[in-house]
Amino acid sequence: MLSVVLGQSLSFNFVACAARTLSKIFKGTKVKKIVKYGKNMPIPAGQVMTVAFKMLGQEFLALNGGPIFKFNEAISFIINCKTQKEVDTYWKKLTQGGQGVQFG
Repeated sequence: MLSVVLGQSLSFNFVACAARTLSKIFKGTKVKKIVKYGKNMPIPAGQVMTVAFKMLGQEFLALNGGPIFKFNEAISFIINCKTQKEVDTYWKKLTQGGQGVQFG
């Protein structure tokens, strides 16, 4: 039996602003962690890369996609696995009949 924690990932251009706005709309939303871009990354160093937050009982990770990956109706799932075997199992099942675009 695989043990999985599932969360959602949203892509915004201005993730810190988006998280603040969501926390005003949905009371009780808590920002848990902010990670900034470093040197030699696609977005200038010091800008927010991700904001992890909890809203309405669900965990979310907002990703600063910059001007390239704007907010849209797409969603990504974050599946925290303990082993590479778990990652491979989910990857195989989730890409069956389709095409994967990221691999972790």
